[in-house]
Amino acid sequence: MPAHAPRPVPKKPIERSPAAIVGVILAMAVIRIRDRQDGLDNLTEQSVSTGCPDHQGEPQ
Repeated sequence: MPAHAPRPVPKKPIERSPAAIVGVILAMAVIRIRDRQDGLDNLTEQSVSTGCPDHQGEPQ
């Protein structure tokens, strides 16, 4: 009879509290908002430096 390899033991999912899940979601939202604001700031700076008619003068 051929020898059988032992079956792999399935990993148990990590149990997290609802508060921990909400904390992760909020942290991800803050990072996304901050990154989006950085992108908008860069876009405004480029528009001012190139003389875009919507952004004449100094940046706000």
